[in-house]
Amino acid sequence: MDQNKYSEVIFGNISVGGGNGEYIVVFNNDSEYYSLINKNCLKEKEEKKLVVGGQKGLFQKRQIVDYNLMINACEYYYKNNSMDEELIWEK
Repeated sequence: MDQNKYSEVIFGNISVGGGNGEYIVVFNNDSEYYSLINKNCLKEKEEKKLVVGGQKGLFQKRQIVDYNLMINACEYYYKNNSMDEELIWEK
C-alpha cells in the first residue's frame, strides 16, 4: 500500500487504508464501525491527510497506526474472525 495507486484493502469485516507506514484500520460488525486507535496518541486532536480508498481525507492522528499494529489487528481477525478486544477500538 502506497497511498497512491494502492490505498485500501478489504477482507471480510476489516479494511485497511493508507500506506507507507501510516494506516487506518476499521472493523465492521453488523453496520457498526470501529476504528483502531493508536494508544500513543490517545489525547491527540491534530489531523493529518492520508489517501484512503483512492481519496485524500483528514484523519485524527489517534486513528493512524503503524505497520505492526495494523498487522497485529489483521492477523487476529484472520485467525479469530473478530476484532482483538485487547487493542483499543473506538466506535
